[in-house]
Amino acid sequence: MAAKIRTFQSYIDFAIQRNRDKNGNADILQAKEFVVNALKNLSVDPEWAHFHQRTRITLQPPYATGTIAVNHGGTAVTGTGTGWATVLIDSTYVMLIGDSDIEYPVSAVGSDTGITLEFPYNAEDGQNASGATYTLIKREYLLPENFREMLHISEAGQDFDPLTRMNISELLRVAQQSQETGQPDWYAVSSKNTDSRDYITFQPLPQDYPYPTYDVWYLRMPTRLMEDDGDYVATTVVVDWPDNLASVLEAAVEVEAARKNTDSNELAMALQNLNVLKATHVRGTVKDQNRLRIGLTMPGRVNGNPQVTVTPEAGV
Repeated sequence: MAAKIRTFQSYIDFAIQRNRDKNGNADILQAKEFVVNALKNLSVDPEWAHFHQRTRITLQPPYATGTIAVNHGGTAVTGTGTGWATVLIDSTYVMLIGDSDIEYPVSAVGSDTGITLEFPYNAEDGQNASGATYTLIKREYLLPENFREMLHISEAGQDFDPLTRMNISELLRVAQQSQETGQPDWYAVSSKNTDSRDYITFQPLPQDYPYPTYDVWYLRMPTRLMEDDGDYVATTVVVDWPDNLASVLEAAVEVEAARKNTDSNELAMALQNLNVLKATHVRGTVKDQNRLRIGLTMPGRVNGNPQVTVTPEAGV
């Protein structure tokens, strides 16, 4: 694995050099901005292998211990014989009440016997529910904080069918129509209005053992050089970019400087130099038996199930 030892300061110094600092009055903030934007723009490309990362997700069984009471039109649910806080029920769960297929997303869990629903309970007969059965289903699984894009998902050493990616609205429509359980066939990636994190949802839902475990390969965000409050990190921080590709990041910094200087010829040359450097480096792709590159930008990546088989070369 390529080493990373070059600091933020070393790239800042390079940016100052390339920013026509004719008067010797280095604009440090502008140089930092060039480096941050250059890294951000480069990291969008899914073929940089050093931004590929894996996480693992094990699906959780439904929870249906005890009974509940909830008023028609209300969101406060009271449990009897329940242990919601103890088993770590949270807002990634939905509640099914009685034999209805309507999902009620959980807004908050106050205690082992107290849950608040995101939407009011709507009984078909308009009556309050008392001593009712229920099921809590983990509908969403939180993806890593540095998650940017799904590259591939597959079962982790288990004999389950490949998953197909669906639009989240279509997946939830199917789920609402029928609370079918069994081996998952589809997944969707979405976010919530309460935070900026991404979540993954599966359908159908497992009802009993074995509960599937999936390996998720994803394109990650680079370690940020700017804090949430808008301040830059210390200049001694090592930049999340391999040193053996330093020339590529420097070329991307030159592009940012050329944009600032509004010189069309300079910008064209900087972009050409960046493209040449990117093309001359191994960018995380592999070759098939015909020596053709297999990039992760293929349509199969969207479904998380690339229909490509790599044949090992003779003698390898």
